[in-house]
Amino acid sequence: MENAISRDQNGGWIEEAATRMSDAERLVTGRAALAAALVRGSLSAQERARLAKENADAAQRRMVEAEARLADLQVSTSWRLTAPLRMVAHGLRRIISWNRAVLRGGTRAAATRDTEGATARPLQPEDEAKERYRRNCRDALDAFLANDARLALPHSANPRASVVIVLYNQAELTFDCLQSIAREAPPDTEVILLDNASTDATPALLERIDGARVIKAAENLHFLRGVNRAASEARGRHLLLLNNDTTIAANAIKAASDRLDGEPDLGAVGGRVLRLDGTLQEAGCIIWRDGHCEGYGRGEDPRAPAFAFTRDVDYCSGAFLMVRRQVFEALGGLDEVFAPAYFEEADLCMRIRAAGLRVAYEPGAQITHFEYGSVGSSASARPLYVRNHRTFVERHGPTLRSAHMDATRGALAARARTSQPGAVLLLDGEADVGDRRDSLFRDTFASLRLAGAAMTYLRLATADRPGLEEDVLRHSGIEVIRATTLPELRSFLAERRNFYSLVVCSASKHAKPVDEALKAIIDLWPEEEVIMLDMKIDGPINFIEGAA
Repeated sequence: MENAISRDQNGGWIEEAATRMSDAERLVTGRAALAAALVRGSLSAQERARLAKENADAAQRRMVEAEARLADLQVSTSWRLTAPLRMVAHGLRRIISWNRAVLRGGTRAAATRDTEGATARPLQPEDEAKERYRRNCRDALDAFLANDARLALPHSANPRASVVIVLYNQAELTFDCLQSIAREAPPDTEVILLDNASTDATPALLERIDGARVIKAAENLHFLRGVNRAASEARGRHLLLLNNDTTIAANAIKAASDRLDGEPDLGAVGGRVLRLDGTLQEAGCIIWRDGHCEGYGRGEDPRAPAFAFTRDVDYCSGAFLMVRRQVFEALGGLDEVFAPAYFEEADLCMRIRAAGLRVAYEPGAQITHFEYGSVGSSASARPLYVRNHRTFVERHGPTLRSAHMDATRGALAARARTSQPGAVLLLDGEADVGDRRDSLFRDTFASLRLAGAAMTYLRLATADRPGLEEDVLRHSGIEVIRATTLPELRSFLAERRNFYSLVVCSASKHAKPVDEALKAIIDLWPEEEVIMLDMKIDGPINFIEGAA
């Protein structure tokens, strides 16, 4: 993943866009083990005090590093370019002090806007898609078993990622899953298959698989215990929990592995999960204050910009969840109190974050999920959910009450875990802004990212800003929206009412698109406390009268 917002080659420099902790490797190797002991209640009072002091010291170091990075950023440009950064920082401090509870919800309707303006294709009813998919998979499996064909999976003596798949019947779904791994998995991947004493064609299928490590359980260990058993034999740096009723898209495993290798303070990463009817199952998941969970964006168009950028999340489901093996082992794997299944991955992610590591959503890691293919139906899953929800809330109640939102706030407000309240809307209306404005915009982006702000880059033009690649912004955790007409702009602003606390205009407010946007904001957000800043190339940032 690119961690910087980079200038074009003529500029000759790259500005850092996100803080990286200097002691992140120590966090991975040491604090995860301490957190595991803390969760199991085996830390002494002295060790608890030491862990608390380490957390405070690490936070202080991160603050000092962020200040140093910002100082470097300021001295690297002229005074005229650094003055707006100071004003942005001042504006952020005002947000924190004035609008501590500014996020008042919102809907997920805004997620449906397509970045490229493409028309969404008609979607098939999910039950019809499932029936047709299973029939096609069964026909393919029968044809495979009817001859002497074999399926070769990747195998490596030094794997980067170990893929763990737990099987129990559903051989036709497993076959399709393994075919996708054979097509798309990198060569430095190992596959570990644990069969829970299947009684269908699964044993015959496994006899035709080359390259995988096959574990045959004498009885049905179910999902959770099966994962722990298979994970105990993994050799990769990273451990991918993958459901057997999924298929992976190109680069899914590589994208997740790249995130973990590139961000030492990242403990786990999940991907964009699609349902068979083409809609989104989840783009990261939300854990509400009451302990119930929601897949962000369920039922929406997966191509929408709301699901196209990276962000930290509460958790990602075990349909596709890649965890550092070191961390997984230090935390004792999936907790068997949640056996046979449900809430085990949410619990794991909560414990990962308690250890001082992050959990993130990576849109480049995409899979398609049959959903409930391994348990039969959503009805049979419900009793397990109810029981384990009670256990989950009892364990994590204090954290849920202090660090998670009530469901009434809405999924938009809760979709990302950020270090600052409120969100920032970056309003850009120029088609060709030139090098000096480009530098100003890059410095502003970097400053806001260092401050831990959630950002949306709203482009009021059809073309990319020269030198400011939108894909780089998405990889840096910034949502990118395009609104090329006034109706599109007003629709977006109406959908995002009560979400933003700071609006930064990258171009003069006298430019027609920006002027229309500012008028629309004042019109559509009349009762909100929003700070609006106008960035001028020939002067410092000025505060514009807000919508409140």
